[in-house]
Formats: sequence, C-alpha cells, structure tokens
Amino acid sequence: MKIAGIICEYNPFHTGHAAHIAATRLQIGTDGAVVCVMSPNFVQRGEAAILPKHVRAEMALRGGADLVLELPTELATAGAERFARAGVELLSALGLPITLSFASECGDLEAMQEISDFLLSDAVHAAIALELKAGISYASARERAVRAVLRERADILKAPNNILGIEYLKAVSTLEKPNITPYTIKRLGVEHDGGEGGGYASASRIRELLRAGEDASAFLPCPVDAPISDPSKLEVAFLYRFRTMTDAEFEALPDSGEGLWRRFRDCARAGGSVSEVIEAVKTKRYAHARIRRLALHSLLGITAGMQAKPPAYLRVLGFTRRGAEVLHEAKKTAALPIITKPASSREALAFEAKCTDIYRLALDSAAGTEWTTNPILI
Repeated sequence: MKIAGIICEYNPFHTGHAAHIAATRLQIGTDGAVVCVMSPNFVQRGEAAILPKHVRAEMALRGGADLVLELPTELATAGAERFARAGVELLSALGLPITLSFASECGDLEAMQEISDFLLSDAVHAAIALELKAGISYASARERAVRAVLRERADILKAPNNILGIEYLKAVSTLEKPNITPYTIKRLGVEHDGGEGGGYASASRIRELLRAGEDASAFLPCPVDAPISDPSKLEVAFLYRFRTMTDAEFEALPDSGEGLWRRFRDCARAGGSVSEVIEAVKTKRYAHARIRRLALHSLLGITAGMQAKPPAYLRVLGFTRRGAEVLHEAKKTAALPIITKPASSREALAFEAKCTDIYRLALDSAAGTEWTTNPILI
C-alpha cells in the first residue's frame, strides 16, 4: 500500500483541504492511504482552534483521510521551521515509505528544493545575520539573502504556503533515515487569509462566518455539529499569566531572544487586554504572529527547551479501516510508541491534557476530556 502524508491544521477542514486530499490520492492510487499529522486544540497562529481536535479529525476522515495523528501542542504552536520539522519527524517515525504531499502557491518542487538547499548551506546564516542588522524581520532578511544569490527565485518566499513547503523540504533533507519523498501540488482556491470565491474560502474567512453564526456550509465538505471556540473566554487566563510570570519564565519563552522577552514582559504586565499587549510589542522586526505565539506560550507554559525536543510519541486521533491497516504495519516499524488509548498514557499526555483543559475554557466546557475521548473510527 502506498502512503501519503499531509501536515495540517484543518482549522477547520474545508473544500480546499478535500481537494488536496483528492489530488493526493491521484498520486498514490485509490488503494493508497492518506495519513494526516494535525495540530491539536491550539494552532500555529497562536490561537485556539475553532473546533476541538477530535471534531476536526472526524471532518478530515469523512473528507478523505485515513489516519489522523496529533502534532503535540508545544510543536504545533512553534514557528514555521519547527512546526514543519516536527510534522516531518512524526511521519518519518512511522518507519514506512511515505510521500509527503503539500500544497504550494507556485507548485514548482524543483525551484522550492533549490531554495531549501541554499537555506541549508553554511553561507546563508551569515548573509541573513547581516540583513537583520538593518532592523527588518527575519522573513525579510531571509528573502533578501536568497535574492542576492538566486535572484527571482526569491519571489517564491512571498507566499505563505511556499514558505512552509520549503521548511518541509529542509526537514526532509536532514532526516537520518530518508523514508519520505516530497510532492507538491499547486494550491487551489482563494489566497491564504483571503475571502471566498469559486466554491472555496480561506480558513480565516470560514472562521469569521462560523463565529458570526453565519452559514459556511458551502465551503465545508462535512456539516459542523460541535461548539465553536470563543477566544475571548481565555482573556482573563492570559492576563493572569502575564501578571504572575517571573522574569525567568519570560526569558524561557521560545523565540524570545535578543531582548524580545523583556519587551514582551514589560508590555504584558502593563496591558489591559491581550490585543493591547500584542499591538504594543509588535514592531517592524517582530511580526504579529510571532507575538501571538509568545502570548500563547505564556498561557500554556511552553518553553524553548520543550520545543527543542523531538516528538516523543505517535498519538492517534482517528482512523478508517484503511488507516487501521497502516497502524498495523507501523506497529512493526515505528520508532516511537503509538498511543491509541489516552487513559493508559497519562504520563506521556500530561502536558497535552493540561492544554486541552485550558482550551475547554473557550468552549465553556468541563475539563478532563483528554482521558475519556478515544480515537474516532470511521
């Protein structure tokens, strides 16, 4: 059986995602299996996912996936490089030959691989460091460094899915046991964080519709019958953490070097709302998403040391009969323990359970569900 892997958030699962899975099946054949490594209840944007992870996993399974594995919260909420590497590490840990399928705006694997190879070269770090002295963001510095050598190829770095795809390629290139072959398709639908059109809508637009109580069914392959998270219900918890954290805790936050943690600490302790804190910290150099992640890491207690560690397990959120076949094979080859019964893995899932309990504040729901929610079977 051929296996394709997709690293995703599905926040929520929409028609564009279903089209990606369908295109992936054309690549591996109808008898192949699609394995998704999906973000849990908090996502890379530094936000609570709009729907609980098991609901999103079920949507993915009904939309064409065969097996959904969880990307642990401390890695799912990291920057693009660590997020991508963690997803690749989890797919690789299955120990099976896998085609990594990802969507990109350019659809040009060769060009993306050229940029990936350059970004892994020894010369690039000094070039980026030199550009950073101008006070620009890391993303801008990286683009300038690439443009100086690869010229117009650098235009690829202007699109978010291209950037993430290049991080996947970098991660694949550094695997000790190369059991993953990358494959990209041209992204369908509207632009990332765009509006709607042609039967597609961006995930951000769909979240707007759902939170406003409007009909988003035209863009969702599966109906949504679950509570929608309300991030405002986490506001007091955020402010409590901001005002009670020690300097050592601020300094330990991921991606907070070069004095950023001090700026964030001062603004966080003085701010009257999360949005006020983020706006106060944000500068030309420090992007909005980076500051949102700092805030979320503060709330959840995620440190740089936690993100430096590789994934410790393969946690199953849901599967189909074909996905069960993949799990059967993976039990013979996997480099990490496979968790299907959360109640019997309390030590491994202790931090994830804490994050789920915090997330459920945004649903006005009780805690403790991490231990009682078993994988979805379709």
